[in-house]
Amino acid sequence: SKNPFAYFTQIVYFAYLRRIEKEKKALYTKLKRIELFNLESALSNSDISTEDREFIKSGSAGSIENASIFIKDFEEKRFTK
Repeated sequence: SKNPFAYFTQIVYFAYLRRIEKEKKALYTKLKRIELFNLESALSNSDISTEDREFIKSGSAGSIENASIFIKDFEEKRFTK
């Protein structure tokens, strides 16, 4: 080809896609470990005050739901290949 810019553009584009996949895998690993650790068991610890426990529960309810959706989608895509 006489257009080296197109060659470098494709290299950068595919490197970008690989980086996104790598970050998704790292996020999946992190969220899966949190899920396995079970946040509720950590919240039952008596060292945490009731006020702190309520703050964590209220702030993380949506996050836990979003994390579960992400994990489910990632596993479906990953394990159906």
